[in-house]
Amino acid sequence: MFLSKRKVISSCVVLGLVGNALGAGPAASTWTQGLTWESNTGQYAYHEFDSPTVDSAGYSVNTGYASSSGYDSKGVWQTMWFTGLTRNFASYTDLHSYSDGVVTDPYYNAINPLAWTGTSSDWSDTNYNPAGSPDNWTTLGFAGFNNTYTVGGNILPGDTFQLVYEGHGTNVGPGAAADMAVNIGPQDSKGNFQHSEGFFAFDPGNYNATWATHRYSLGSDTSISVGVFLSTQVVFNLNPASWWPASLPEGISASASSDFGATAKFLGISIVDANGNPVNDVTITDANGFTVPLVAPVPVPEPSTFVAAGVGLLCLVRRRRK
Repeated sequence: MFLSKRKVISSCVVLGLVGNALGAGPAASTWTQGLTWESNTGQYAYHEFDSPTVDSAGYSVNTGYASSSGYDSKGVWQTMWFTGLTRNFASYTDLHSYSDGVVTDPYYNAINPLAWTGTSSDWSDTNYNPAGSPDNWTTLGFAGFNNTYTVGGNILPGDTFQLVYEGHGTNVGPGAAADMAVNIGPQDSKGNFQHSEGFFAFDPGNYNATWATHRYSLGSDTSISVGVFLSTQVVFNLNPASWWPASLPEGISASASSDFGATAKFLGISIVDANGNPVNDVTITDANGFTVPLVAPVPVPEPSTFVAAGVGLLCLVRRRRK
């Protein structure tokens, strides 16, 4: 099994990332991150084997390639191979993320030793067994930004705002998923945001939609701090005991991709008064001094596609980005 970098993370299946996991940061900044890794279900450990580069278009690119050998369910010795790629780009108005993966000759047998083990959430007991077999292969991409918007003009008690976005993307194949999270201030002393919301696109198919946050009071503080990120992911699960995604058929190669490279775009901010009427006699600028568009109010999505903080973060323990 190829080794390069050794890191640790809870290896439960990634379904979505909301909340403050990657939201905190400077008043204005953009960032990207890509990972390809192997892991074992239920263990606080993983092995990252990607090699990051930047392409000619300015996208951060992470590619990974690895193999593992062990017994299949019939007791036959097998070797499986995994390749993964993720491309990510971030600006203050557009986020682009693409992830794909291919697994060849997947196998699973509970008698195989685990490749990565660790039961402590502080990762103090992480161990790697070169003779072990992973039961998850993952490609994960992020693109995000932090910004602060300042509202100028005649703001009255009862005025509220919402942030409006649009997203375009396609999920193809098993374990392909994407999500977008919007964290809204104020922030506490540790950089945690007060409000967090997310849109999720789990199933295979095309997604083209306008998406907006709930409405929040402007109050006496007319600044709005946000941390926004888009994530694409491909998760190949080999363990039938894991409930998502469905485990792959043994011995049958698979490929998948989550392509939100067409963009998740920030359209602007809607402000309404206490009666729900649009407020147009205001100006909004961001931390870089650029004017932010005022847009019409957008209905809040139904709960099936609009999830409050914490629901989409299943088992994946992430380090907060500062």
